[in-house]
Amino acid sequence: MAQPAKNMKFQLKGLVLSSETGTPIQSAVVFVIDEKGDTINYTGTSSVGAFLTSTKSAGRYLLKFSAMSYKEDSLFVSVIEGINDIGVVKLSEGRELDAVKVFARKYIMKEEVDRLIYDVTKDTNAHKVKMMDIMKKIPFIKVKGSDGKLKYLSDDIETIYINGRPNEMINGDRQYPMKFIKGDVMKTIEIILPGTKDNPGDIPIININLTRDLPNGFVGELNTNASNNVSLGGDADFIVKASKLYFSLNYGIDYLNKQKTENTTEKNFLTAELPIKSQINQSVLWNNNLSHNLLAGVTYAPNKKDIFKIAFSTNLSNGHNFVNSNSESYDLQNNIIFSTTSNSTNRNSSTPKLNGIFSYNRKLDDNNGQLTFNMNLTNSLSVSDYILANNINTNDYSEINSLDSTSTLNFNATINLRKTVKKVHSFIYLASYTERRYNNYSLLSSYAEDVNNGLNYNQKILSASVDYSLKLKKFSFKSVIALENNTNKGNFINNGIISKLDYNEFAIFPLINIVYNIPRKIRFGVSYIGRPFRPSVNYLNPFIDNSDPKNLFKGNPYLKSNYVHMFSAKASKRIGNNLDIGLVYSTSYTNNAIEYISTIDNTGISTSTYENIGKKFIQKISGNLSFFKNWLWIVCSGGYNVSNYVNNESGERNEARGFNFTFNGTFDISNSTVLEISYNLIPSNSAQMKKTTYYSSTSLNLSQTIIKDKLFMNLFINDPLRNHKYKSKIIGNDEYTMTTRNEQLGRIVGISLRWNFGHLKDQTGKIIQPGTPDDLKVPEI
Repeated sequence: MAQPAKNMKFQLKGLVLSSETGTPIQSAVVFVIDEKGDTINYTGTSSVGAFLTSTKSAGRYLLKFSAMSYKEDSLFVSVIEGINDIGVVKLSEGRELDAVKVFARKYIMKEEVDRLIYDVTKDTNAHKVKMMDIMKKIPFIKVKGSDGKLKYLSDDIETIYINGRPNEMINGDRQYPMKFIKGDVMKTIEIILPGTKDNPGDIPIININLTRDLPNGFVGELNTNASNNVSLGGDADFIVKASKLYFSLNYGIDYLNKQKTENTTEKNFLTAELPIKSQINQSVLWNNNLSHNLLAGVTYAPNKKDIFKIAFSTNLSNGHNFVNSNSESYDLQNNIIFSTTSNSTNRNSSTPKLNGIFSYNRKLDDNNGQLTFNMNLTNSLSVSDYILANNINTNDYSEINSLDSTSTLNFNATINLRKTVKKVHSFIYLASYTERRYNNYSLLSSYAEDVNNGLNYNQKILSASVDYSLKLKKFSFKSVIALENNTNKGNFINNGIISKLDYNEFAIFPLINIVYNIPRKIRFGVSYIGRPFRPSVNYLNPFIDNSDPKNLFKGNPYLKSNYVHMFSAKASKRIGNNLDIGLVYSTSYTNNAIEYISTIDNTGISTSTYENIGKKFIQKISGNLSFFKNWLWIVCSGGYNVSNYVNNESGERNEARGFNFTFNGTFDISNSTVLEISYNLIPSNSAQMKKTTYYSSTSLNLSQTIIKDKLFMNLFINDPLRNHKYKSKIIGNDEYTMTTRNEQLGRIVGISLRWNFGHLKDQTGKIIQPGTPDDLKVPEI
């Protein structure tokens, strides 16, 4: 009676017994039904109640069991490559009525208002495969071929918790240990959706609840890469677990010798009073850089409640930047009246940067809360010097030497208390103190004079917030009230003149998020966020970058923080386990908006800086579609946005419209070969741009597994059809227009190799190897 399929890569085996006597049931029929409801295979049981059948591919199937004098039964299974043991199925005696069907369905996926839950205890193959193999079974979860990490729909998974807490062995940055650890170490896998009680961010979080402790031993990953733009690099990651102690080490080295790129700026003057009609500036840039990065940490978990972590990191870099510039100015008759040639060489280096981290996490006695304390300290020093040589009309020569020194000291301490009441109400109390010290000094020397520029800056930020969340079966509500006081003091030097910087800002910013979810039907959410944006020291530093003498850049120490109000509404619907569609509308209003502004003087020299222009309004509507089917994974999204800028001083208004589109496709060519394709169309607009411009990027990524779960090769090509591309923008007013074209490197071809290794022992002391399931004995049919 058995009818085994020809394709035996995806096999199913098990035993059918009587629930009353425990004896085998011979000649029971096992039907294999796909998601469309079609019976794709069937077989019968042997004299010992054993059966063996197969499917055509991996996926989710319904097994239906029928035998004379027994009630029918069924269960859902997720099939992967290899032998899938579903264990023992027990049928109850007694012929069922023709009009009645009894299905004891075994749901392995559960959907709640704020998360998706995969019950690993109901996966009968969990003890034969590794954690990462279980992850592959979850709908809309994908393992990327490029780096072996997880993604959910279009989002890369950046945060992974173990039992609701950070873990040193398995986390967002370190996911490869899941290739070494057996799947049955997990009890459940939770995909915590964004904007919910346990995930205030924009990207899903994975939380893994364990049935037992993670195994002891060590695992590691070695990466190396090279590309045609003379880029060489590699890193090594290593983690050791010895009972309650974790030790981690990561070292990376990168060398980049970037190809030459060309920038062109064309300025046209619209007023007859100026002697200059137009000006064309061209500059060619290239650079090289060598950097080293080291990270080491120790984590100690003396019991199930407390976790202590101490870590430090450091980096060292040295590089050179080269710029060749020339400028030509034309009069009303298109005659050249002025020309300049400039060459600059910039050498920069940073002494070892020290970053120290200490964190403590404690699970509270009632098991419904956590206390977390984090502290980090960063200290760095960087030095750069450059020589700028100017040749004006080939008759006048000048040379400027510059020495720039920057030291930074950043300190942050945060305490976080989380409490949950009856699994329905959740409270989070947070307090944080941050202090930043920034000291920049620049000396410009020329044959005429010496000029000092610099910024001595001290910023102190004290903040506190209260977070309340409510979670019901189909409804969730989240609200946050945060208070922040920002004190800024310092001195800045501009052309040798010292000015004071002293102001204080106090802000209150709320967050409200409401989600209504009908499982397996539709999910709808609305949210409001008020948030300040503080300018960094790169925005504030008044140092003038004159590597291109006709196009200057400088910071603005008078910048104030801006405040953004954001409202969004989104709806999504999941159709089966293969299709997800969504629609999002969002609008934002920014007061005191910070924008990048350029001005031109009557000699044609443009100066760009950051300014608080006034108000900014943005409206966006976008949609997304995700399709997943075994070997094929497609995620695409697109949208349309309208931006309005209003200058408070002049009353000038500017409107910019644009659309964007993103496509990501993953094709499993075989069990060991994966092709990834991505395309992005990105709009560019600003407060001064009269027309939205677009630029695009395309990449191909081919991943090949050489040794299962151990050695991987990755080939990648960026912009395969173009060797060069340009990003352009046009700004202007009644007096001038300025068109800028920045060349972007196009076709880049590279290769990378990734090797995973390790030696772990489970609780029985047996060594675990990646990709090596237990020996399986095929039942006799």
